[in-house]
Amino acid sequence: MLDPENEATPADHTAGATSEVALKLDLDAAPSLQTEPDTMAEAMRCFAPDGDLQLASIDADEQRPPRFHQVAGDFAAAVAWAERENRDGGNIYLQPNRVRPGLNTKAGLPDIVSARFCQVDVDPPKDGTVFDKDAAVAALCALPVPPSFINSTGGGVQAFWRLSEPSHG
Repeated sequence: MLDPENEATPADHTAGATSEVALKLDLDAAPSLQTEPDTMAEAMRCFAPDGDLQLASIDADEQRPPRFHQVAGDFAAAVAWAERENRDGGNIYLQPNRVRPGLNTKAGLPDIVSARFCQVDVDPPKDGTVFDKDAAVAALCALPVPPSFINSTGGGVQAFWRLSEPSHG
């Protein structure tokens, strides 16, 4: 069940997205991050206060295989890993749902132990037609149950709806 206590509104979607955007690192400005390490750790806590998260580092040019990091409650080590991976050319991604322990591949449906969020990616059309990110955010915020928060992904957005309790199995 979606948690209505954790909804965003059009007025706060930017503020809500600010901490979550910490997980999207800026490759063009490497080794600089779009945000400070403390903000990155805070963003990770938004997804899982207990730190049970998986991060992935995927090269844009696919020159090396993806790498994975289990946060396991150590947010400082996770931020250091993300900074290092970003300097080495990796895009950093976060799996918002709980995955099986020790997973070192991209999570598939059988790997999800419990769902904490429902999410949707809204990306620019592949055919190159104009994409209005602000209009997409406004449409998400106008839904009967708006997202808990919205993350800017560079070209598009991700919207997350926090579940009132994790869904298992």
